[in-house]
Amino acid sequence: MNLKKIPPYVNAAYSGYTGKKSYRFPILLNLPPKRYPDVTTQYENFLNQAKDEITLLKNKPFGFFRVLNIFLKKFPTAMSWDTKFLPQFPGRNQAGKTQYALLYDEKVTGNHVSNYFYGQLCIHAGFPKFFAKLCAKMDASGITELFTKKKFPSWKLLKNRDTRADQISINRAYKDATSAPAH
Repeated sequence: MNLKKIPPYVNAAYSGYTGKKSYRFPILLNLPPKRYPDVTTQYENFLNQAKDEITLLKNKPFGFFRVLNIFLKKFPTAMSWDTKFLPQFPGRNQAGKTQYALLYDEKVTGNHVSNYFYGQLCIHAGFPKFFAKLCAKMDASGITELFTKKKFPSWKLLKNRDTRADQISINRAYKDATSAPAH
């Protein structure tokens, strides 16, 4: 799926097809590990590129605000840092079923990859965990659409919440950063 051809109704509550993938990501969680594509190398490369971009912005005048701005531009659903929509990472198949892959030898969903990535970039940007989690909740409920799309979110989107699993993935990024050497 070309990111420029995403349907206009895609928002934080979207749970449909996330585009053609580079791998055949399984939709079952109980398969042997060798059946899941390992996306660790692609993940680390993508993470390092994003970190480099953030570092450049942090070192400019008003760096904190520039970093916030890039998060607002690149993290919303189907944008360039939403890994679920990138071909090298799991997302959802054409039937809307969750796809799985290996990341650091663990079976994970596309949502985990995306939220873990978000958490790691928040850490690199210097955002405290409470701020990262609050921003994720605001995005999930559409509040960030005021800044990204210059419109009020729909009532349906306002009722949407960041899932517990998404918040756990963000927590995990912070925990991993403080408890062990970086991957």
